[in-house]
Amino acid sequence: MSKALKLTLSGAVNRWFQGYAAAPGHVDELRELGPTMIRTAAILSILAFGGMATVDHLMVDGEALTLTRLTRVVSCALFLAFAGASYFGSWAKRFARPATVVLCLICGASVITLAHFTGNTASTYHDALLVVYFGFAVMPLAWGPFDALAQYLALIAAYDAVIILTEPAFHPGHFATHNAVLVAAFLVATVLQRILAHQRLIEYQSRSALAVANERLTALDQAKTRFFSNISHELRTPLTLIVAPLEALLESKREPLSMGQRERLELAQRNALRLLRLVDDILSLTRAEAASLKIHVTRLDLGELVAAFAADVNELAARKNITLTVKVPEPGLAMVDGDQTMIERVLLNVFGNAAKFVKIGGRIELVVREANVGQPGWGWEIAVIDNGIGISAGSLPHIFDRFYQADSSSTRSTGGTGIGLALVKEIVELHGGRVGAESVHGEGTTILARFPSTLPPECEANAIRQTAPKAEPQGLPEWHQAIRNARSYRLQGIDEATERRVAPRPRHRGDAPTILVVEDNPDMIRFLVALMAYDYNVLSAQNGRDGLKMALDRRPDLIISDVMMPEMDGFEMVRRIREDAEGAKIPLIFLTARGSHEDRIQGHAGGADTYLSKPFHSEELLAAVDALLARQQTLRAAATSQEEEAVVFMATGVVEQLSRSVSRLKDIQSEIGRVEADPMTLLGRFAEGLASLVDLVGALRELAEAGVKPLRAMGCIDDELRAVAVRATELSGHGRSMRIELGAVGQVAVEPDELRAILEPLVMRALEVTPPGRDASVQSQGASAGSGDGVASIVIVDQGPTLSHGQIERFFFPFQGGDGDARRALELARARRLVLARGGTVTVESGGVIGARVTVRLPTLASGAPALPPARSGSGIAGVAA
Repeated sequence: MSKALKLTLSGAVNRWFQGYAAAPGHVDELRELGPTMIRTAAILSILAFGGMATVDHLMVDGEALTLTRLTRVVSCALFLAFAGASYFGSWAKRFARPATVVLCLICGASVITLAHFTGNTASTYHDALLVVYFGFAVMPLAWGPFDALAQYLALIAAYDAVIILTEPAFHPGHFATHNAVLVAAFLVATVLQRILAHQRLIEYQSRSALAVANERLTALDQAKTRFFSNISHELRTPLTLIVAPLEALLESKREPLSMGQRERLELAQRNALRLLRLVDDILSLTRAEAASLKIHVTRLDLGELVAAFAADVNELAARKNITLTVKVPEPGLAMVDGDQTMIERVLLNVFGNAAKFVKIGGRIELVVREANVGQPGWGWEIAVIDNGIGISAGSLPHIFDRFYQADSSSTRSTGGTGIGLALVKEIVELHGGRVGAESVHGEGTTILARFPSTLPPECEANAIRQTAPKAEPQGLPEWHQAIRNARSYRLQGIDEATERRVAPRPRHRGDAPTILVVEDNPDMIRFLVALMAYDYNVLSAQNGRDGLKMALDRRPDLIISDVMMPEMDGFEMVRRIREDAEGAKIPLIFLTARGSHEDRIQGHAGGADTYLSKPFHSEELLAAVDALLARQQTLRAAATSQEEEAVVFMATGVVEQLSRSVSRLKDIQSEIGRVEADPMTLLGRFAEGLASLVDLVGALRELAEAGVKPLRAMGCIDDELRAVAVRATELSGHGRSMRIELGAVGQVAVEPDELRAILEPLVMRALEVTPPGRDASVQSQGASAGSGDGVASIVIVDQGPTLSHGQIERFFFPFQGGDGDARRALELARARRLVLARGGTVTVESGGVIGARVTVRLPTLASGAPALPPARSGSGIAGVAA
């Protein structure tokens, strides 16, 4: 037996036995269905047996007809007894399994009896056994794995026994045919019953798992609500003890504060109030979720409430040049049952959102009107209408969901927690009202809060009817309530939304380093500017796009940036800065609330030198700034030193060459007055000295212009190598040879004359330093198959003296390399500049005991490289000897 067949049979057996003992809860569920299944089977049996009685007279007559009808009556009486008894007591649940087994056997025995009275093998009543098989197979019964198998086999055996005992001369063909049909039906019905039982088990397990998951989610949700409620309570006291002393310091006339001290205390106060407001919102939201938030209901005029609110916020709206329009009905018309503090909170949250998303010079309209809900006189609605950026159709249905943000990207233009509108919805629904929103993306938004005129009865449980003003608690709660009633707390969200203050321009610090701060939070900008302004020149930008422009235009010495900013996040800003050659040198510090391990990796990978998480220590930030600026100064000093050294090298070489030429000319000048001097000889020497000067000037010009002109044609490495190697061996003298190994490289992104200027000095030097009788070698090789790097390499190896580390460093220095040959040194310097200008690289390595190895890598042409002559391609080696 194959392994696959064994696994198949094993799985079938396992599934056969699953269902009864595997899940006791499932068995209990099936037992609960026991009375229903007993009644269903009994009623269907009564209908079937009673209905078929109408055709008995067509099949039998006389005594057989009487016995047939008597059998039907007895059977129906038993079925009726089962059905009736199932309504009494719990026996039908406790004994659901045996009761349904007995019922199935009664049905089968009745069918066999009817078949006997109507002709045994000549009767067609045996077909009714098939109905019994399949009828009980499809019902959800609490049967074991072998119950159906045993019952169906017992019924077949009973049928055969009745025929054999009562009809000795039965027809064998009929008997065999009937048994074949019954056995086939028995097999199909038994398998069907087990398949359906297994399927019901799977469904039960899925429902059980879902129920357990729901219970866990409910428990987690309750735990979350308790946690938020508890933590909010615990946070309110210390926050109150932060805000209250700050306000006392700011309002005190006994302790005068300097301008800097006042600014920092106001900064701390604003952000403490912001945190206190957030804690209060979370607490209210969790209370509403737990149905423990109460509203103190009085009779209010919505029109007067909205008009007073508009007067409060009008000055703040004017800071952003927002036109505020108010439309309210006559006093005394828009009367509702409501909590004044809670409804004002609705206005604060909705208006704050509108002010946040309206551009400078925008428009907000506050309207109180009858609610259009299809019920005249139902109530009134507050509509806050703005012409801001609007809400997309996909986000509009979710704006009242808890913690939902229409823009959750790292470049969103405004902050927020997603609590404000969710709290609005909870408060309005506590009043029995409804919220709604209408918006056209890019044109504006309308938020609707509808309140019924009278509080619905279902809301009374969370309402406290109030006829007199609430008594204020004494002690710390009174202090807290006083802070919450203060204008600075109530209007804090709108104050932030209309914030237009920028960091004060610090005094210029002369030659001090310049630091660019890129941060979208105005308070954080002011703090960082104040922190840095004593020692540095500080610039600031409030989004990534402005920060990028300022970094590239002003070239600061260091950048401090947030990550999550509007228009362009910090990661993208840094990536673009690093694409600029000069911007890549600017050190950068990420100062952000995103402090996860993944964010740190992304920040450092993007080019940040230091990554600090908020909250941060000022001293740590200043230490990081000092360290990065010191490193930058060291790098600049080193670069300046290298540039000065290069200039000194160049000047020394030029002076040396000029001194030699001038010395020759002076020698000629001193010999002109002598009688024995030959004029033609002097003229020849003069021409020689002048030619050396011209040659020097030409070599310097070629060095300066190397790689400047645009690429107009492609060079072929193999062709140029052949020509250069032959010419070099001819010039180097007899006894030296060059081995050439060509790799069918084809064309490279270097012009032919430039390629010649690269290869010739390197090959000539290799031959010149190689002693007679030894071979230098040059090898070309294209990019390896499938590598996709698009780079060809040329390797030149000589057999001369090995190179020291200092000689390798000065190999391409003008007037310093070339093994003492100034002209060759200039040619080598020019070769290196050409390679780098065309996007290639060149390296020099010592050969160890003898010789040196120079490797040149040049970018190749991606496609269309011409084929090389067969004799020179591949890895063939050609020898060129002098």
